[in-house]
Amino acid sequence: MNKLIVVLFVLANMTGCAALFMAPYDPSENLLINKIAVNSEDMKAFCSDYTQTRHNVTSLFSQTKQLKNFSHSLPNNELTTKMVDPLYQMVDDMHNRYKNEKDTVSKTYCELKFQSISDSAKYIQKTIAKRPRP
Repeated sequence: MNKLIVVLFVLANMTGCAALFMAPYDPSENLLINKIAVNSEDMKAFCSDYTQTRHNVTSLFSQTKQLKNFSHSLPNNELTTKMVDPLYQMVDDMHNRYKNEKDTVSKTYCELKFQSISDSAKYIQKTIAKRPRP
């Protein structure tokens, strides 16, 4: 019995113990990250149209802000928020650039940024999908 208690104590104090106390799978959070992944992939096709891309970036910024706010509101969700915060920062940087620097935004920048956002969102989505179901 004492050995079992010691083993449980050691497991609870290991670095990987956060997985034991993480937030369960949340379909709303998964839906939000899925929208970001799919939309950012689709938005690359409009990079040659500044006006449309500016609208798309504003929409993506809103979606990412929703995800960030929602993820931060869930208890025991630190692992996800550590991934969502840099994603939000990437989208915020792109949003600020389109909002402030119309003449300096290239099609290549647009395509690469949307691809980076999509790749990051897909990685986060895989992580969220691996969570235990309630």
